[in-house]
Amino acid sequence: MTLLARITGRRSLDATACALAAIALIWMAYQFWRLLFERGSNRAVDLLLRHGECHEWFEGVPIYVTRVDAVYPPATYLMIWPLLGWLEWPAVRVFWCLVTVLLVVWMCRLVLTYGDATEPRRRRLLWLMPLASYPVGATVGNGQVSILVVACLIAGLMRLACERPCWRRDLTIAVLMLVALIKPSVSAYFFWILMFAPGGLRAACLVGGGYVALTAAASLAQDGGPIELVQAWLERAQSGLAWGASKGGGAIANGSAGLRITGINLSSMLSVAGWPALITPASFAVLLLLGAWVFWCRRGRLLSVLGVTAIVARFSAYHGWYDDVLMLIPLVALITWAREGESARGRAMAGWLSIAFGLSLLAPGGIYLLPRGLANAYAIGQSVCWLTGLAFLVRTARSPTCERRVVASE
Repeated sequence: MTLLARITGRRSLDATACALAAIALIWMAYQFWRLLFERGSNRAVDLLLRHGECHEWFEGVPIYVTRVDAVYPPATYLMIWPLLGWLEWPAVRVFWCLVTVLLVVWMCRLVLTYGDATEPRRRRLLWLMPLASYPVGATVGNGQVSILVVACLIAGLMRLACERPCWRRDLTIAVLMLVALIKPSVSAYFFWILMFAPGGLRAACLVGGGYVALTAAASLAQDGGPIELVQAWLERAQSGLAWGASKGGGAIANGSAGLRITGINLSSMLSVAGWPALITPASFAVLLLLGAWVFWCRRGRLLSVLGVTAIVARFSAYHGWYDDVLMLIPLVALITWAREGESARGRAMAGWLSIAFGLSLLAPGGIYLLPRGLANAYAIGQSVCWLTGLAFLVRTARSPTCERRVVASE
């Protein structure tokens, strides 16, 4: 029976790898085609928006007044200038495509490194998993920065557990975290980990000082000062958050055609309940509660704390479906726990949850593929799966840490 189980297991892993490879090939080919060649409404819309905003920012145009989609802070435009600001649109698509290929490979290597699989078949699955996930492909096709942000978060913060404190480590972490702050709606939640994790305070100070310096430098291209520009950004960002929660790709809309769910999060729930004014204070309150929890678990399993933070970041504010790249972090945490957990019951639970997480992330996703009723059920089931994973990681985060990776393979 043992031999039969091994053969069956191997065949199952091989079949799963073939399925993931087929999904990844079709999905990623389509998304790279969107990024490079699509000219209609389905083109690389986010890349086009950031390209226009970046150019106008350094031309002195007050984009927080002229552009309703300018929801990024001043420092972001300085950080994305080396990627978008010096090229015209056709060249930007090609250059960003090359950058994206490198980012996808980096993300796959990070998942492989911290997924802790040693058997070749399982390592193959870990390689294919991000490629077959809908958020990675959506990020590619939209020209979003979510892959860059999440990869920098993983690579930077896991160094807190993998390397001893020194200036070289802290500077590396600070640079990676500053890059991740290109999209603070995703990455700001993780700053608590840097602040409270043992040995992270110096890097946190470097990040804080660096971000202030970037904001000040970016403001030189505009007429207003840093404080005025940040205030203008906050107003625009709050308007964008409220719009996205009611009409965007991560909303709960109850219109004449019936209920349509494209994203379940705190913002969309408050919006559909008729309390849009509470979106900003409620999100801020969740951010503070997360900080208190991270402080309480500061000496626990770092990968589990990262997983909890990722799920909280996903649910506490409006996000498009491309930002579900965040869910790769708790998925890796669950996979690792399934191999290293303290009890057989915990390992089994983590294993089943990791399978559920993986299935919930498979391309092309159900929200835009299925009829409305089934798409709503898919969104609800997906959220239940992720919140169950949140409960498991919260429960296990204070277990003794066992991160022992080396970062040379990244």
